[in-house]
Amino acid sequence: MGIVKVHTTVLPGQRIELTSPELTEGQAVEVVVRPATKLPAPGEPIDILELVKLPPEQRRPYIEAAAEKALDYYNQDDPERDAWLGEDIIEY
Repeated sequence: MGIVKVHTTVLPGQRIELTSPELTEGQAVEVVVRPATKLPAPGEPIDILELVKLPPEQRRPYIEAAAEKALDYYNQDDPERDAWLGEDIIEY
């Protein structure tokens, strides 16, 4: 048997209850409890090191929000940016 990862909520009285069909009754196991880290909402700043630690399915909303922000920024009219972007195009 490999590692069993279980997500649970602390019950009243600061108790935690775990059940798993992979575990055999009477089997010795090691339990490590680590509080879940609260992540910022997608679109809010997140530390890049925290982002790369997330599994791909949890990373996706943050990357999509960043891409949406970039699209919004570059789709805005900006005469200064348009001037220097358009200057290097040479038409023959």
